[in-house]
Amino acid sequence: MTRAHFLLAELANRGVSIAVEGNRLRLRPRSAMTDGLIARVLASKRELIVLLRGYALPRVQVAPLAPLQWWVLWVLAQTPKLSRGALYSCVPAPREAVDGALAALLERGEVRAASNGGLELNAC
Repeated sequence: MTRAHFLLAELANRGVSIAVEGNRLRLRPRSAMTDGLIARVLASKRELIVLLRGYALPRVQVAPLAPLQWWVLWVLAQTPKLSRGALYSCVPAPREAVDGALAALLERGEVRAASNGGLELNAC
């Protein structure tokens, strides 16, 4: 993510709406803006305008996760570096179904196999 993406996220967290009007940025409400935030917006103005106009990289459509894939992700989030054998005992589904869900998550890059043989969420 670029600096402009992080800035847009911060503005959204503060409840600030941002719009492009010509070559200007309109930010509301003004009361939610600090001097430091205004300075960062001005420093990234061109990048923000390009991003908001939709000239940025196209968004990648990602298929939604199946319920069993969500379950596997939840278990891995609760117990980092879980072994595959332990995963089978934590997920109430047949072993083949868990293998299928895990294979799909590995292919998507949501999960990675650690060097010690454990499974962990891919935070990147």
